[in-house]
Amino acid sequence: MPRLGLRPSTAVYNAVIAASVRAGAVDAAYLRFQQMPADGCRPDCFTYNTLVHGVCRRGIVDEALRLVKQMEGVGIRPNVFTYTMLVDGFCNAGRVEEAVGVLERMKEKGVLATEPTYRTLVHGAFRCLGKERAYRMLSEWIESDPTVHSSAYHTLLYCLSKNDMAREAVQFVKKMGKRGYLLDSTTFSIVIPCAVKFLESNDLCELVDDFIKKGGNLGFDMYITIIKSLLRCKDISKAKLYLSQMVSDGLLSSVASYNMVIDCLAKAGEVERVLETIKVMQESGFSPNLVTFNTLINGYLKLGNVHDAKAVLKMLMEHGFMPDVITFTSLIDGLCRAHQLDDAFTCFSEMSEWGVRPNVQTYNVLIHGFCSAGHVNKAVEVLNKMKMDENVDQELGFLVL
Repeated sequence: MPRLGLRPSTAVYNAVIAASVRAGAVDAAYLRFQQMPADGCRPDCFTYNTLVHGVCRRGIVDEALRLVKQMEGVGIRPNVFTYTMLVDGFCNAGRVEEAVGVLERMKEKGVLATEPTYRTLVHGAFRCLGKERAYRMLSEWIESDPTVHSSAYHTLLYCLSKNDMAREAVQFVKKMGKRGYLLDSTTFSIVIPCAVKFLESNDLCELVDDFIKKGGNLGFDMYITIIKSLLRCKDISKAKLYLSQMVSDGLLSSVASYNMVIDCLAKAGEVERVLETIKVMQESGFSPNLVTFNTLINGYLKLGNVHDAKAVLKMLMEHGFMPDVITFTSLIDGLCRAHQLDDAFTCFSEMSEWGVRPNVQTYNVLIHGFCSAGHVNKAVEVLNKMKMDENVDQELGFLVL
């Protein structure tokens, strides 16, 4: 550039230094940095931040600190990006306490930490210290500093949930609740999946009830997650309570939403509750559809109640619906499990009369039923039928054998 009579600017140097850092050539970036004064270019905050980023990526945090002191010495004020990179550098070096110290220094300098700063610290602590040490250190730090931004709470709860630390998450929520901090629905939705896996039903309900009592709103998906967990634990009364709350909150506002609840109950074997829910559904002005009836059939068959499953099939047709492949496959599976193999094969044979084509799952269910009963010849007969069916993926069918 000098040969052309042009002098480089700070912006040009910054672009070259940034490109060198991105390429991992930090030494070349330093060389350009040192050439700047000779060309009459003064490094600015961007220049120093780029170099700080480069050395922190290499794990040379002490050099990053020296650069920060140098920039302060020439009258350039480090900004939030400078400090956030330092936090990341210290965490990556396993020096998390010094990373916390950077936040203290930010307060002294009047620089406000942002959400990325707090997220960097919390994620870095979990990454470098391990989950137990990270939780102890971060919870003590947050409890001792009332000025910490709520994003630090959110990120800590996120990390606790992702590390399956449900009890610690509940403990932390209670501690923060005493300080007036209320979980929002987004953060609570992060905690719930972990809570339902690792908490006893009483502890889970205490957490949920406290959230609702403090004005929190559970969405449809959260209610479904909680109800599924309670049904798995056979805590039917509390599941029913939350189901009633869903109705009160107006969350069951379509046939599809009712069907999702019915599916939860049917899979848990709670057919009586399914019938109650269908009744509430009809009273609310929603008519059951084919999915509703198929789900109810599955519920009865799960309990081995073939008789009532057939009764639902009749009810389904009375409501103007025609059985589909899901209906037939469910019935065939239920009959096989009830050791009524002749009826299962008859049901399979009647599918064509209803204009319903079997799918690979239908064939697999019937083949598995015959194989389990030792009727290999029958299984081979069904397999041969499947091989002749051009609409079925043959490879998936062979897996059952």
